[in-house]
Amino acid sequence: MIKYLVIIAVCLLWHNQRHIHEILDIIEHSMDAQPKERVDMINAALPQDVGEAANFNDLLDAIEWVESKGDANEVGDDGRAIGAYQIWKIYVDDLNRIKPIRYGYNQTINRFSYDDRLDPEKSRKMVSTYLKHYGGTFEEVARKHNGGPNGHKKESIKKYWDKVRKVLENK
Repeated sequence: MIKYLVIIAVCLLWHNQRHIHEILDIIEHSMDAQPKERVDMINAALPQDVGEAANFNDLLDAIEWVESKGDANEVGDDGRAIGAYQIWKIYVDDLNRIKPIRYGYNQTINRFSYDDRLDPEKSRKMVSTYLKHYGGTFEEVARKHNGGPNGHKKESIKKYWDKVRKVLENK
């Protein structure tokens, strides 16, 4: 198993010049998955649809730019979307279901608070965790950020991807 993890880490570093903490997040997140799902998760983390120059950090930057032009205090959708990534409460609730902090026997606490949406680092971690959990191509995960776990299937969210892709292409 360790050999497998080292190979994944080296491939991701070489291919995508990722920071080590991102690689560890991908590996940690894929540990609970079945082998085929694990491969799908790793593949989803690699650049797709926008050429070799783009990486996951570029995608996060593009989403942030489309959502708020980087304004951590942005409030939209009649007060429901908060922060640089315009995160709704339901997004935070989903994240806490996906990745709670576990302690003791069968006990959990929330990893993220609603106020974390206003913190640039925490909100980026929230989006990264969410996108890595649901996986897919860059287009699919960007559309999931905007439209929820099934956002990649919604025709109405396709325009959102067009905006994100344009930012990626012009980076």
